[in-house]
Amino acid sequence: MSDPDRALEDPPGRRPYVWTTLAAGVLSVLLALLWLAIAPTPAVRVAGEVVVSDAVPEFAAAQDSLFALLAIGAGLVHGVVALAVGRARLAVMLVAVAAGAAGSLVAWRLGVLLGPAPLAVQRVSGGALVAPLALQALGILGLWPAVAALTVFVGLLPGRLRGR
Repeated sequence: MSDPDRALEDPPGRRPYVWTTLAAGVLSVLLALLWLAIAPTPAVRVAGEVVVSDAVPEFAAAQDSLFALLAIGAGLVHGVVALAVGRARLAVMLVAVAAGAAGSLVAWRLGVLLGPAPLAVQRVSGGALVAPLALQALGILGLWPAVAALTVFVGLLPGRLRGR
């Protein structure tokens, strides 16, 4: 059997799948914490019943862009981990894509959960108001699995080309 045909086989055991999934879990928590730590959150004020902020669109774009950059980095690291533990098998790429999609969702929701409370809750508790973390462009969630798949594909490509 040639090397390109072996890339389609399942790796022996479940260890590569477990490591790839664990990497996604760890990366999702790191992504959420980094997004929470460095994403800008604007201070807002209340004028009557209306919440007013001068820079909400800019801050929303900055939050989305930062999450996108972090997701690209996580996808790259995740793809390299999948290549390293998967012994150049294509089946591990599918696990990396699925785990990356789940990791991206977990990172987003965990960042929102750990970030500032919704404005309605902040108003009741009093004090200064800070806009919560939000992801406006949900398509960004697909960057992590896409970059992980591309990384694994590029990593498998030399072996497939040598087999010709």
